[in-house]
Amino acid sequence: METRHVSDPDQACCCPARATVRVIMPPTPNRPNETDLLLCGHHFRVSWRALAAQHARVSKLGGSRVTALTGLYLVKYQRSGTKV
Repeated sequence: METRHVSDPDQACCCPARATVRVIMPPTPNRPNETDLLLCGHHFRVSWRALAAQHARVSKLGGSRVTALTGLYLVKYQRSGTKV
């Protein structure tokens, strides 16, 4: 398996866009450790329900600009009962 080295620490791990949120996926039977993901606003918006269903923790990255739409989904995520 090839290891990807990200040259820009602000880059999302899902695409070339800037990361706006950090997601911490909880351990599963097949993955014994937590996994950190850096998601752009778009990928967070399309994934928030699945992330909430998996009880992932989500936090806005310090210094990142969050669009109004991504901010709306962060509020929806908080209201889903999942820790932020």
